[in-house]
Order: sequence, then C-alpha cells, then structure tokens
Amino acid sequence: MSLKIAAGRLDLSATSIVCELRDGETRLVCSVSREALRDLGDYYRLAGSEEAVFSELLPEIERLASAKFAAGGVGEDGELRIGTADLLRFCRVPLSTSARIRH
Repeated sequence: MSLKIAAGRLDLSATSIVCELRDGETRLVCSVSREALRDLGDYYRLAGSEEAVFSELLPEIERLASAKFAAGGVGEDGELRIGTADLLRFCRVPLSTSARIRH
C-alpha cells in the first residue's frame, strides 16, 4: 500500500501538522510532529516555513507513513502519528541514501 497525502488544507497545531492520507478507498488522518518535521528538514537542509518544508518533504512523509501503516502503526483512534522515533524505525535505508528530495 502506498499512501498519498490528499490535496487540501493542513491543520496546524502547537505540536504537529495534520493531513489526510489516501490509498484508493483507505483514508487516514496523519499527524507529523513538528519536531520530526524539523529533524527531516534539517537533514535535507531545507529552509522556509514549516508548511513549505512539509511540501518539500511530501515524498518522504508519504513513504514513512506507508511503512508505519504497513507495520500496523495506526493508533486505536485510527490516526497515524509520525514522530522523531519513526524516522529511525521506518527508514529502510540510512537517511543519507533515502529517497531524494527535489529542491
């Protein structure tokens, strides 16, 4: 299963950015902690607002979300949460050789 971030608005909270993921009929709420987003953005040396960094990191976020979903990482409330620990848990290869982010 390859989850994709659905077009639409992002919900911003003090601790996370929330979006909707889809794969055909499957729909999930996904929250990405601001800390995880900063860590990924820093790794890829991205600058700009968190929303801009989120947009640049869409392929990586989708890949992480798909891997966590496949591993049964959906919470009891049906939400998929991506935090800093997930950056290590669900990377199939070291970050230095993971999917390239377009600049």
